[in-house]
Amino acid sequence: MFKLDSGTGAETVFSSFKSGGAIGRGPVAGLIYNGGTLYGTASQGGREGDGTVFAVDAKTGAGTRLYAFKGDADGESPLG
Repeated sequence: MFKLDSGTGAETVFSSFKSGGAIGRGPVAGLIYNGGTLYGTASQGGREGDGTVFAVDAKTGAGTRLYAFKGDADGESPLG
């Protein structure tokens, strides 16, 4: 995930999904912004590797996994 400086156009890495660890890997679809937090889904990662719902603090870039999909039981690999 990256952010752009509206004045300079400079791009900065804000939060990374490359490891697929805690918050997931392969973020997909749009983000929802609410109260200083960005919410979204990742198509991979989580405990079972079936995707996650995550939150990212808009000021710090710190991410938290809110939910990990479990495949047969509740779905997997969300795409939107």
